[in-house]
Amino acid sequence: MTEDNAPQIVAELRKWASLWADLLHVDMTLLGLRETPNTPSTVFVRRSLWEAAVIAYGRMTMSNRGRKVDFDDLLSVAGDRETHDRILGWRHGHVAHRRRGEFEKVDLVEQFDDAGALVKIEVVVAPAIGPVGGDLVQRFAAHIHELRTTLWERYLVALAQTYAGSGPTFQGQPGAQPALLSDADPARFSINLTLWQR
Repeated sequence: MTEDNAPQIVAELRKWASLWADLLHVDMTLLGLRETPNTPSTVFVRRSLWEAAVIAYGRMTMSNRGRKVDFDDLLSVAGDRETHDRILGWRHGHVAHRRRGEFEKVDLVEQFDDAGALVKIEVVVAPAIGPVGGDLVQRFAAHIHELRTTLWERYLVALAQTYAGSGPTFQGQPGAQPALLSDADPARFSINLTLWQR
């Protein structure tokens, strides 16, 4: 690496670290889903957790637009393509767009009195809350774990080692600590990734 491509490596580190944080978000959301009891009182919590995981995962697959990261490159070396396709089926067919009828049933119910007069009209909406039973959640979690591990080892650490091997790119103060994002903002949280250390 030369000083000329140091900014490019820093930009790549930032993009891949952002993607890794999204993978962590999906992983922790799926953990919350697996630990939530399958009871009527938790239906909205379970649906919210499932949809949050699917949306965060879908955001990563579109990273070539915003972050300019090639998610397909990562997927080609790690993960489960079948699980990936099933999750995107949920995203495109239900969570983001409501395009597939298998994920939501809507029925009109009419009630009549003994004389045959209409007395009541109801619409029953029955959306899917996420997979119940089966192994999709477990497969999704395993897929995410494999992607996170590969991203860490093959992209983040490798880029950090290349960057560190180039020598200092700026003059720091001896003993100075890095400026971290503030914990004072209640609308944010920080994930600090130590990728290289002397």
